[in-house]
Amino acid sequence: MRHLFLSQISHELKTPLASARSGAELLLSERFGALDTRQREILEIITRQMQELFIAIQEMLDLHALRARSLDYQIETLAPETLLHELERRFRSLLEQKKQRLQIACRSQRAVRADPQRLAQILSNLLTNAYKYAPAESLVELTVDAEGNEIHFAVRDYGKGIPESMLEKVFEEFFQVPEKGALSKGTGLGLPIARELVEAQGGRIRLRNVCPGLVAEFWLPAADGNA
Repeated sequence: MRHLFLSQISHELKTPLASARSGAELLLSERFGALDTRQREILEIITRQMQELFIAIQEMLDLHALRARSLDYQIETLAPETLLHELERRFRSLLEQKKQRLQIACRSQRAVRADPQRLAQILSNLLTNAYKYAPAESLVELTVDAEGNEIHFAVRDYGKGIPESMLEKVFEEFFQVPEKGALSKGTGLGLPIARELVEAQGGRIRLRNVCPGLVAEFWLPAADGNA
């Protein structure tokens, strides 16, 4: 009942939010007149906050669809490098807000068996987490390697990591690592959704602390299935 309620509310919020976001972006384009510095700053804040809300709503809709087993998967043979370049373009402006830099390394030319849309969604969730929790002016790394019969994807940030006792707990719905004196940084649904999407495609996912930072990594079947 909780998931059904969240799904219904989220669906009703999505349309007016999309209209409001489009209006703010139109004003930012200055098609209706030039903006002064303060006006632009305020509109940029509004646009970012609406984007955060839009992502939260979409996560709740996705979670409901996953629980209802109503998501379709179009598994294809994909070259990861093409997807990585698209993600780099999409996240460049977001990371620039904290003066972060995204470094991508595709160390294998082998293809992966995955749904392109769902794979992009998984990586987007992990990159968004890295952006939120990594310090300003730091590096975010996205790497792809071949490991046996699988393709290995990893997103690393250089933040403070997660307590070892919570590395599994963060995959629970709505759970967030408590931070003293800090506000919530999302819905707590990004990682649970990522796990569902990875496992539905025959893969596995985990988090691990490194020194310094955190690695979010997952494996999906390689297209050729050979080492």
